Amino acid sequence: MHIENIVREIIKEQSQIIGEQLARQIAINSGVVKFNSTNVDDLTITSPGEGAALEKIINSYEMLFGNTSVEVCIDVIHRFGSKEISDILPDSLNQRLSRSK
Repeated sequence: MHIENIVREIIKEQSQIIGEQLARQIAINSGVVKFNSTNVDDLTITSPGEGAALEKIINSYEMLFGNTSVEVCIDVIHRFGSKEISDILPDSLNQRLSRSK
């Protein structure tokens, strides 16, 4: 499971709600990703630790847009199979995932 795929899909989902430019800017400001081009698919994870990177980007969207943004992120993680990646996720994110089932 590549964390880039999950982060990419989170950014795409957030883009549908808040617009691509803002979704990209929040992702950049989170310190988790660097975009290698104008294409949202062309990104690199810059934050060490896959689970921590995922939590960090979710927290960045939450700070600006609240729990609705978190739910969008959690829905994406569920689509990827949250059980498959639960080993790399911080406990706080695993708790959020288990509450949202």
